Amino acid sequence: MLWRIDLTGLSSLEFDMGHNGVNPVNVQFFTQATPGSAYVALGPDVAVAPGINTYSVPLTGLTADQIAFMRTIGINIRDHAAEGNLTWTIQEVRSVGTPLTSRTIADHDGGAADFDGVICNFDCAAVSGGNGGQNNGGMSIVGNALEWVDLGGGPGVAITYGNGTQNSGGGFNARPVDLSNYDIATIRMKATGADSSVFVQFYMQTGSGFNYQAVNWVRFRWMVPITIS
Repeated sequence: MLWRIDLTGLSSLEFDMGHNGVNPVNVQFFTQATPGSAYVALGPDVAVAPGINTYSVPLTGLTADQIAFMRTIGINIRDHAAEGNLTWTIQEVRSVGTPLTSRTIADHDGGAADFDGVICNFDCAAVSGGNGGQNNGGMSIVGNALEWVDLGGGPGVAITYGNGTQNSGGGFNARPVDLSNYDIATIRMKATGADSSVFVQFYMQTGSGFNYQAVNWVRFRWMVPITIS
């Protein structure tokens, strides 16, 4: 799993930085974006003046996928031989803009291969046609929805929407990563079969230790929106 920064909905980055020289020095701000690690310039070179100042770098030159999958943020200091050796200081780097009020995590709207990074996390033997591994074996996309047959007689499968690098062809810009701006999640799903009313546990893996956090315990029937908080 690759750690990343997701700035979807925001407009720019700000750097509080400078140096102890006499004249401005050109700096190229950049990011490594997408699972492919491409280096993308964040606009043209910026003349960074002596002392500490704030420099705003717009995100408008990035695609939606790049904004959602920034692996690194960096600066490339250009030649400054005329200035000699300089001491550089970076006080803070922050994202700026008005956050989105809602975010679609997964909508499976890109055709049969658009799994949006979903996999079986555990109890994978419950997926009919799967291979028991942490993947999307036995699952399919039907009518812009994830579908699978869950076998009875034991615990049902634990489905996880991750950051998508294991299925990077599935539109990785629709991945959960930072939900600090949101209060609730709405999940729309259904079950059909002999007993189409079943219990479902919603959970999240959080923190560097991938801790499982139980969110709610819900009994649902047919196609209904489920709100968790």
